[in-house]
Amino acid sequence: MSSHDTCAVVITYHPEPSVFERLTLFRSQANGLVVVDNGSKPAVIESLRRESERVGFRLIENGENLGIAAALNTGIRWAIDNNFEWVVLFDQDSAIPEGYIDALLASVVSETDQERIAIVAPQYRDPVQDGLYRSRFSAQDGTPLEIMTTGSLLPTWIFEKCGWFEEALFIDQVDHEFCFRVRERGYRLLVCENMTIDHLPGSPRGLKLLGIKWISLNDYSPERRYYQTRNGLIMARRYKDRYPLWSRKTRNDILWKNPLKILLAESRRWEKLVNVARGVIDAFLGRMGKRVDL
Repeated sequence: MSSHDTCAVVITYHPEPSVFERLTLFRSQANGLVVVDNGSKPAVIESLRRESERVGFRLIENGENLGIAAALNTGIRWAIDNNFEWVVLFDQDSAIPEGYIDALLASVVSETDQERIAIVAPQYRDPVQDGLYRSRFSAQDGTPLEIMTTGSLLPTWIFEKCGWFEEALFIDQVDHEFCFRVRERGYRLLVCENMTIDHLPGSPRGLKLLGIKWISLNDYSPERRYYQTRNGLIMARRYKDRYPLWSRKTRNDILWKNPLKILLAESRRWEKLVNVARGVIDAFLGRMGKRVDL
């Protein structure tokens, strides 16, 4: 088992120029690299085309934003068609240290039940708070109930066994849904304790009262608030029997905690609250897919 069996899959959407340095690093650690662009501007596409020649990666141009799940599936299918045994998934902001992929692969080798491992993830650090993210819930085996997609390593055979990322979700909850699905099939998640990467959700900031931090805000866009609301409620309903505590917490955050934060402290609050309401309605009606442009 080595990085020569691994293809890095990167999803881009209007990336910053710093993405090109990251692509070079990804390519240096994996034997293959495929970049799936979800409808960036023509100037960005031209730069990606030039970089694909210089760095040596496959560029797939979707032409429009098809969502994170569809883009991931496209990149993974390319890796499978080119006979890679592993994929490691990144978003355009991911930054990894030297030896990252080898460390994740080594963590699999150290396990006695390698055939049951579906996803390997690093630990995630919040660069603003300078602390590790902790999952709110753990599975019976002590591992996090769900983990993020970015930075995760997966064997390509798992998609034949468990299916693809759910494209109807478009964005948000895509990673959680896949984690729950592989667990239902009897597979498990693994965290590589000796590898950490930075991950910054949204545009985080803290609200202070009398000099004391009172509340943490991610300040997502109004459009993301729609998908977070809709998909979170759909997932809470879908898994209310299997993961009741997770479902209850997710539903309470969406219906009470998040709207309160938006109302009290976030920017563009009325746009966000309207999109939260739209998300609630569409979750109730079962409307899936791309409903709001990002």
